[in-house]
Amino acid sequence: MITLMLAATCIAQEPSVELGQLIQEYSNLLAENASQSKRRNAIYRIGMSCGDEGVKALKEMLPSMLPNFKTAAVHSISLAESDLVFNTIKELSTTTNAAISTQALRCLAHIGIEGQEYLSSRWRHEDDPSIRLIILQSLLNNDAVGLESLVIKAANDDNQRIQLAGLEGIGKIKLEKGFKILRDASTDPIIAVRRAAFSALGEFGGKKAFRALISAVDDRRNDYIMGSVLKALNSAETSIEVKEILKALNTRDTLMQERMLEALAAAARHQPELAAKGLRKSLASNEFRVRSAAIRGLVVARPEDVVSLMLKRLNHGHSATRTDALWALSVLGNIPASAELKLIELTKSKDGPIRLHATAALGWLDTDSAHATCLARLTDDWWAVRSAAVSSLLKMRRETSVQQLIAISQREAGRVKSEAINTLSLLTGMNFGANVGAWRAWWGDRRPDYSLPSLDVAIRMVKDAQDKIVRNGDTGTYHGMPVPAGGVIFVLDTSGSMGSRFSSKETYLAHFVEALKGTLKNLPASQPFGIVLFGSSVRVWKTNLVEANQENIKSAISFLSKARAAGGTNLFDAVETAILMEDVQTVFLLTDGQPTMGKRTATSDILNELGRLNRDIRIQINTIAAGSAAADFMRELAEASGGEAVDLTKKK
Repeated sequence: MITLMLAATCIAQEPSVELGQLIQEYSNLLAENASQSKRRNAIYRIGMSCGDEGVKALKEMLPSMLPNFKTAAVHSISLAESDLVFNTIKELSTTTNAAISTQALRCLAHIGIEGQEYLSSRWRHEDDPSIRLIILQSLLNNDAVGLESLVIKAANDDNQRIQLAGLEGIGKIKLEKGFKILRDASTDPIIAVRRAAFSALGEFGGKKAFRALISAVDDRRNDYIMGSVLKALNSAETSIEVKEILKALNTRDTLMQERMLEALAAAARHQPELAAKGLRKSLASNEFRVRSAAIRGLVVARPEDVVSLMLKRLNHGHSATRTDALWALSVLGNIPASAELKLIELTKSKDGPIRLHATAALGWLDTDSAHATCLARLTDDWWAVRSAAVSSLLKMRRETSVQQLIAISQREAGRVKSEAINTLSLLTGMNFGANVGAWRAWWGDRRPDYSLPSLDVAIRMVKDAQDKIVRNGDTGTYHGMPVPAGGVIFVLDTSGSMGSRFSSKETYLAHFVEALKGTLKNLPASQPFGIVLFGSSVRVWKTNLVEANQENIKSAISFLSKARAAGGTNLFDAVETAILMEDVQTVFLLTDGQPTMGKRTATSDILNELGRLNRDIRIQINTIAAGSAAADFMRELAEASGGEAVDLTKKK
């Protein structure tokens, strides 16, 4: 309850009825032990609704508040419509309570020029490095003006954390007179300084910055932190920046060429025509990895002649290049009818990846021969080819596919079964789940003049009939996504940030571990599954997938119960471990942060490499973004493999 002291304070101030009501609401929420979000909302209403009196009330309430709510109260004061805000926040920024003073410093940066000028002046006279760092970061985050001399001083500071923030500031405000500092820092012997310099150079942009980054790629000292260099290099957007990358392609160093091509692929989203020039040229390379990188980039750039360029590579002497070209065609579409016979021929290759991508590419050709070929691939020895055939049949949308899809639904046991059932629903608008008997009965009773609905109509039909669906064999869900049949691996982030509070009662790790335990308990006993945990390193529960029987589920739950939040975020190595495990068909990845450790940390680099690794094995990667995870990156990662993405970053 609000203390008697608070009540006395409110009486002495003669608050308005509205303020009294709001304080009483907050008092009631405390007494009821209401959720944190409700109590925070009550605090914000006091500050934002009651002007001067609200500011005074919150300031008096601060000492009796729990630590979790002190920062909300300070922030609420800063948002009030009151002439008291600046002096009140300024006073709070000098208190001995770290939570209050830190929040007040951050709030001063966003309440206007007056607050920013005070912070700039205070920074110059402050002795405490932690306070100086908070001030600097707050000013930069709020795009304060007049920071030129401040960031220069910070970038030369003896305190490394302040130095790093100063380097970041030079890049953020594109401070020309600070460029030499960035360039020198990019060769500093201290790794943390070089990392910060690379990031700042990427933000700084322009010819000089990208020349410095390209030099960093060629510096062997940066091999261990190459992800940081590539992340910055892959931020190229302007023609000037792309031209520097094109110049760097003129080297005999194969690895350097690959890295420049990856940067061109990222830049192709902004400068497709310019990037395509270098990508086309690299198709003639004698190194297959260079050709492969060029093809991946051309799929992004999509110049007018890209399909014809890929068709020419179908007769290339290197099987990996033929596979690359087929993959590109399966993604691009717009395949001419003249290529049909060649694609049909390649679906019979002894090379599994070639059969896979040729079958996927045929889905763009809605001809009788292409359709018959895809139906034939439903009996292929490799599940990934059968999966590609199902996807192609969905594109073609033919009534003659239905009976074969019903048949494959009966004989399959893995992910292809789930895909075939889903395709049946998207073709017909019906949904009988895994009840093959119901599908057969419905198909047998169809009218002679029956024709498939359009995809949009089928989706609407399935949604409307959802409550009437017979769903036998459902394997349950994980964060709202169905867990398909077949080998599945759950990849869970256990980095240090997962130890932060999800709620007043549990951490992020505890919350998501419990969610995973619930999913495991609902898996069918025959479901093959595995678990991969990752912080700075990768920990595998078992080196192979095992059935979800009671003994294995008990062991998995025990393994999860021992998980502790610690270390960085080695996302790439964890996903790579998962998709390369034998018999895996589906991966569920949950993380609350951005990649910071491992062989690859730049998101564009991770997307490229996982796409390359996964392209020929067709593992579906589903992603769950929580906490401060990069939701856009996680969505791209899922989409690249045909998976689903759940964004929890905005739901809490």
